[in-house]
Amino acid sequence: MAIEIVNSWPEIITALGSAGFGGLILKTAEGWLGRARLRAEQDRQLREELRAEIVDLRKEVDALRTKIKEREDQLYALRDKYWSVSLKFRMFQMEISGILIQNQIDPSIILSKHALPDPTEEFPE
Repeated sequence: MAIEIVNSWPEIITALGSAGFGGLILKTAEGWLGRARLRAEQDRQLREELRAEIVDLRKEVDALRTKIKEREDQLYALRDKYWSVSLKFRMFQMEISGILIQNQIDPSIILSKHALPDPTEEFPE
């Protein structure tokens, strides 16, 4: 099998044109695949960044939930203390009222000035 040598100019031009057109198609496909590869790499990096951000946000949410739980526990403890003090205060008021009534003094005159606020009302901001 021998290699034939092309001697005619039209065949040479056709061969060169085909090679150039084939090279152009290869470069175009290579560029398109390169852009697709670059886009896939950028998308991968973006997904990794978003995953890292999600992990950080989840940690922050967990920390805030813990802080909320602590605040709720403090609130319940303060409410318990309030009701304990309120009960003691009301018992004290009843004792004072009894003493005032025994001494024929109207207890509403003295005790109405010292009423406790209602803890169920909203605090002013």
